[in-house]
Amino acid sequence: MRKVIEETENPMALWIELRFQLGNHYSEEPRDDVISRFYQYAKWCFFDSKSSDVVNAVACAFYEHIPEDKILRDDLHRWLSVSDFTALKDVFQYLKHPSQFHEFKKEFLAKRQIALLSNRKQKRKT
Repeated sequence: MRKVIEETENPMALWIELRFQLGNHYSEEPRDDVISRFYQYAKWCFFDSKSSDVVNAVACAFYEHIPEDKILRDDLHRWLSVSDFTALKDVFQYLKHPSQFHEFKKEFLAKRQIALLSNRKQKRKT
């Protein structure tokens, strides 16, 4: 995605394109290493960028739309910690009715818990 990042005119356009590319990646043969890089870059931009334009762009053009995309929403628990999810709460609920956000949060936390339990079981076997 280096070429896309370097050639995009502004942060908002970049994050619109990156969210689109992430969705396309899932429709092909998704690889965890590639998906991880999208989320790592988004996390860095949101939490560590010194530019309010970058923070706003990743919030509005990327994170805000994840709950609207079933594929991304269903897989989000693998890429965000509970503390990151909590920090992004206002962003995630922006386009949602409070009851919809409550369901989204409940779904995320349940999947996250199941994944943690599964990882612990696998570690015990090895």
